[in-house]
Amino acid sequence: MMLDEQYNPEKQSRRAWLFVGLGLVVYYVLIQLFRTLFKIYVSPLTDGMTGLGADIVSMLGTFGVMYFLAQPLSYLVMRIAPREKIEEKKLGFGKFLVFFFVAFFFMFAGAMISLLINAVVSGFTGLSSNESVSEVFSNVDPILMFAISAVLGPIAEELLFRKFIIDRTHAFGGTFSVVLSGVMFGLFHGNIQQMIGAAAAGMLFGYIYLKTGRIRYSIIIHIGVNSFASLVQLFTNKLGLAEISDAATLGEMPGDVMNTFLALLGSEIVYFCFVVIGIVLFCVYVKEVRIPKGRCELTAGKNLKSAFLNVGTILYLLLCAYMVVCSFYPNFSLLKLLKIV
Repeated sequence: MMLDEQYNPEKQSRRAWLFVGLGLVVYYVLIQLFRTLFKIYVSPLTDGMTGLGADIVSMLGTFGVMYFLAQPLSYLVMRIAPREKIEEKKLGFGKFLVFFFVAFFFMFAGAMISLLINAVVSGFTGLSSNESVSEVFSNVDPILMFAISAVLGPIAEELLFRKFIIDRTHAFGGTFSVVLSGVMFGLFHGNIQQMIGAAAAGMLFGYIYLKTGRIRYSIIIHIGVNSFASLVQLFTNKLGLAEISDAATLGEMPGDVMNTFLALLGSEIVYFCFVVIGIVLFCVYVKEVRIPKGRCELTAGKNLKSAFLNVGTILYLLLCAYMVVCSFYPNFSLLKLLKIV
């Protein structure tokens, strides 16, 4: 449904962010519900299964229910708010490469800031925010891991946090829509280690989508960034760190460990080269950045009021705060705290 000219922009902006927030809350709740049901009713049927079959079942229970059940249902909530189609424009190959490299810079810069914040928090409290995704993939078939983290994940995330959200909010403020959708994306990761890098990259992907109206550009770049991260994770999982620590010199490493070590080192070097290129390109092209204004552009104050003074966004922020607490206290449970279970 398209936006109606007779609607009050401020009222419609509040309504849009209300259902965006509620949609994300529903998304999280459904993920937990479906994962619990899968664990209770499906997992016992596969006891004793090993190898790739066991990995597929495990990933279905973790990510399958997330992307194929919870996300479509959460979209039904978001789509209650009207959307406005973004005019489609082509992105030249040169500009595509600029965005590709800048994405690596944004992710790297965000990761460094996150590490600093985590270190400060750890220094004062003795606690550290845990990132659970790498643990989930630590013993999974590498091809399956790559398919989920480097391909399926980026597609699902771009549809949800870019297309679904920006389509419904850009009419009231292009810059505000890009920034807040990126922040929401970062917060949904639920841990400090990923939060800032994801938010920064999310803003970049949102800008690309708003400028071009074609979600495939941000999907491809997101896949590229995640592919490198997945390769590093793959080599790290495969690498026998204990064997390396036991070896006095590189020459004493077993042949297969040496090959994996060199592959990891090579991928890290390429990654840092991409980051440096991204820094240079960002400095060169940042002055050209122009975020399109919305058709019913509101002032910054009205956008802030519309976006945050509604039940949906408030519930979403509380949910994200809960996820961050859980990242520091893995055994923390709100249900146990409230003595519900």
